[in-house]
Amino acid sequence: MQNSMLYADFGNHPGKDRMPREAALCGCCIVTSTEGSAYFQEDVAIPQGYKFYIHDKNNIPTAAEKIKYILSHYEECTNQFNGYRTKIRLEKMQFEQGVTNLITEIKQRGWIK
Repeated sequence: MQNSMLYADFGNHPGKDRMPREAALCGCCIVTSTEGSAYFQEDVAIPQGYKFYIHDKNNIPTAAEKIKYILSHYEECTNQFNGYRTKIRLEKMQFEQGVTNLITEIKQRGWIK
């Protein structure tokens, strides 16, 4: 993925997918379906113009054009994923802070010493 410009995933995204996240961190532009977790901006936080409802066959040419555009305008397109990349990088710290906060609250309630 570190040598790729594009990651396309039109699958059903059963959960907060790792592959789009890994691809984004490797510098890829992401194109997905709107299935499963990809529907939710909180889970796959890419610009809406890179998500396609795959059950409408009229979207196939639009998705193909988007892919062609990305490949010929990579430098412009990749910058649109910087927010997603930042969000991903911050998640580990936010998770660790959440665990610390939970332990603190449990101790304050006297549930553990």
